[in-house]
Amino acid sequence: MTIPISADSLRQVVRGVLSGAAYQWQGESDATSALRRWRRAVAAWLDDLASDHPVVFKLVLWALVAVLVAIALHAVWVLIRATRSRPAEAGRASAPGTAAVRNAAWFTAHADQAFREGRYAAAMQAHFMALALELDARNVLRFHPSKTPLEYLPEMPTDRDRRAAFAGLISELYRYAFAGEVCTAAAFSGWRDRARLDRYAPES
Repeated sequence: MTIPISADSLRQVVRGVLSGAAYQWQGESDATSALRRWRRAVAAWLDDLASDHPVVFKLVLWALVAVLVAIALHAVWVLIRATRSRPAEAGRASAPGTAAVRNAAWFTAHADQAFREGRYAAAMQAHFMALALELDARNVLRFHPSKTPLEYLPEMPTDRDRRAAFAGLISELYRYAFAGEVCTAAAFSGWRDRARLDRYAPES
């Protein structure tokens, strides 16, 4: 006697069988499958080499270790070069085919140009940079482009009058260049007269 099977029951059975883990298949990407085949091939080659030619296998292994060490040392060297501080110089202004050294003369010329253009606060900043470089040349202080003007004050000689005058220069510079107080031509001219090099580093 044949027991009739409904179509719905048959579809449920087929669906249940095909949903099993054995029938689940997902294709790999070309890149992933190629990488896995390459890895398996290399592993098999190393296994064969280790069993058939142990001396050669050791040489290959040491060569790979040397390559890894060289890569690590190169990475450390690049990192040190990228992060180490530059020498204490005023720096260079890059332009196509030229490189101008920003020395005291350069900052003095920049200050004069800013003064002619009516940018008196900028002229005061540039003139102070020139003064700091000139004081560095006379071993009064040590110039560094990353220093703020106030950081130079402790380096000035302990002579009370010179240090007080230098502190006054810095105070006015901060007022006009950083605090936003309007700097006039007369204010800059008076400040520049008090920023003479021989006042802070008289020649012996």
